[in-house]
Amino acid sequence: MPAASNLFVVVPEANRDIAGRPATAPAAASALAVAVPRSGDAASTVLQAPTVAPPPATTDVRRIPPGAVSVDVVDYDRAGNVALSGRAAPDGDLQLYLDDAPVGRVRATADGRWQAVPDRQVEPGTYRLRVDQLGAEGRVTARAEIPLQVSPPPADLPPGSVIVQPGNNLWRLARRAYGRGVLYTMIYQANQDQIRDPNRIYPGQIFTLPTRQN
Repeated sequence: MPAASNLFVVVPEANRDIAGRPATAPAAASALAVAVPRSGDAASTVLQAPTVAPPPATTDVRRIPPGAVSVDVVDYDRAGNVALSGRAAPDGDLQLYLDDAPVGRVRATADGRWQAVPDRQVEPGTYRLRVDQLGAEGRVTARAEIPLQVSPPPADLPPGSVIVQPGNNLWRLARRAYGRGVLYTMIYQANQDQIRDPNRIYPGQIFTLPTRQN
């Protein structure tokens, strides 16, 4: 039986992090491993990531540093459907916000991973995505905040086309278009004038989605 997800691993060069910068500590030079679901619209999951020193503890919500809770993956499509995943304290309760408006609540698993889908579609625009980890009596004990930009499709977008968004890869585009990520070669072959390396596509590119022949 095939696995439910595909595993993508990024191994940095010696003494460098996954972005190619000099690593400041051995842990920062570790590999990145991401599980990408073969079907459906669930968020990808980071299985291993470079680590950094934990932030100092604080009880002042205005000074809560990032790190104790994280947003690792943001997947979204042209329809405004967003899927998120990250890490937090095991069994921790998390509250999600877009520009300070609550959009969902989720509990982390026993191994400290969480996935969530906002309770509304996200219209094109730029937002602040915030995830608060809640402790006793709903007090915020940790926080992660990142910018989220959802780009509207151009008015003259040809039918059967897709705009590459941050976090996309050919496998995920094929999974959404055809239901099977392994069909990413169809997109690659139809857009070879734009894709020099199938492992590297860039936000803003517009790809033709060929019709699948049964």
